[in-house]
Order: sequence, then structure tokens, then C-alpha cells
Amino acid sequence: PSVIGFEYGRTAAATAYAFGALWREQPLATARARDGARAPRVLCVGLGAGSLPLWCAHHCAGVAVRAIELSSLVASVAREQLRNPLPFELIVDDGARALAQLAADEDERARAVCIALDAYDSHGRVPAHLQSRAFLERCAELLEPGRGVLVANIWHGPAGSAEHAQMSAFARAADAAVGRVYGVRVAGQEANLVLVAIRAAPGVAPLTAVALSAMARDALTRARVARPPFAPELLAILQRIASPPSKAGAGAGAGAGAGAGAGADAAEPAPIISLEQLLRGGDDAHADAVASA
Repeated sequence: PSVIGFEYGRTAAATAYAFGALWREQPLATARARDGARAPRVLCVGLGAGSLPLWCAHHCAGVAVRAIELSSLVASVAREQLRNPLPFELIVDDGARALAQLAADEDERARAVCIALDAYDSHGRVPAHLQSRAFLERCAELLEPGRGVLVANIWHGPAGSAEHAQMSAFARAADAAVGRVYGVRVAGQEANLVLVAIRAAPGVAPLTAVALSAMARDALTRARVARPPFAPELLAILQRIASPPSKAGAGAGAGAGAGAGAGADAAEPAPIISLEQLLRGGDDAHADAVASA
């Protein structure tokens, strides 16, 4: 349960943890569970091999984890191959329909601390209805304002590509429906990008990339002493996300054009990418992170 096999899955888990969704509420969540009150919820839309909901159930004490999977075959295999009984709730249904039903329940609104979207059709595409404004609005209704995060693994490509256009449309819609959107690179899997939308709270200014890096450093400190222990691969991603933008992108920015990233001395790109930088299709987020601080 401590192992997530793919780098994009590890990045999604680390991002949710780094941005506070999976640990800031844990003492409160444990107290709520002890007192019989409702526990904060994590929703995973798309089960896959089940590693993400299994990891959340293992590492996030007092948090109720529910996975939603369209394929009954995938769900059946998970029940056979994973721990028995499953340490999370597994629902076989369409993700959009399941979230709409949850959002209609007043007790479920603003309860989720994290919604993880990792769902694809038989052609490897995120279904259109799981990228729609209506679906994202249901996500916003379920997420706790000011704290809950939507984390999505999507395809990524250079400016002008179909993948970039699809990512941009999703990012804009999530920014409008849920809250401030950032991207986190997936090391070694440049075709993947983890997008995170932080649920807006009335009257509260959105967190900047610099503030998120500081929050990630707090998360990293906590993760290093966590029990059960974090896998080294996850700690390494947390370390990367926690790198201060002023250092991670040093030397890059407006002057980092063609050839600026070549050679052994090239600066590492900033780990947290602003929405504006995502839409432009550039590779460096340092200037945006510093400007937003």
C-alpha cells in the first residue's frame, strides 16, 4: 500500500499531499472519526490498479476514501488482487453520475479534501464529460472551500499540439469552476502533466506558487517522519515540489529562450507551473512564480 507504480501516480499523490489536502486535516479527521462525526473524504475517479486509493487509505488516517470505476471488470480484478477486504469504498459507476449524486446530498457537499481524476477511455483519452464545466462544478461543490484540491493526470504537449489544446481547455474550465490552477511536471514522463485546482474560498486570496512551495516544505517535513513511512520515490517528488521557485528556476525566465536550457549547467525548471505559463506552453515557471509572490 506504500508503493505507487507509475511516476504520474506518485506525482499526483505527492501533489495532493504537498498542497495540504491529505495532512492538514488529519488530527481533526481522527478526532471526528473518534466522535462519530463524518470524516473528510477523498474521491478517486478512475480506479486503474487501485494504487492511489490504497495509498490514501494507508497513509491518511481518519479520511474516508471512495474510488469510482466505470468498468465492472476492473473493479472485480481489484477486489481479487488487492487487500481483502478493500480498505476503501469501491463504487462501480460513471464518475460524472456518481459525483452528481454525491453533490445532491447536502451532507457530502464541501466534505472532500481531494478529488483525484485519472480516468481514460479505450483510446487513452479522458472522456469529454469528465472535462466538462458541469462535471467540474460538481467537483467544486464537493470540495472543501480553501482546502480541497482537484488533482488530474492529463496528457501534455507543446504549444500548438492537440494535447496542449485539450490541456488548456481543461485548465481554463477548472480555474473557472473550482479555483486557481497550477501544473506539476512528471519527471521522466513529459507527456504527462498533473494539474491541481485549489478550491476557492469566498473572500480568501488564492495561494501563490511561492506560498504553495512553502506549504510543500511543511508537508515534506511531516512526510519524513510519517508512520507508516513514505516510499523514497514519493519523498523525492515532495522534495522537488518543495524547491523554492527562486532557486528551482534561477537563471531562467524571460531570457531562457532556445538553447538556454542546454548543457550541464542549465537551471532546473521550476516545479510548480502557473496557469498563465501552462497556457503559453512554455517550459519555465520561475518568472510567473516570482511575479505572483
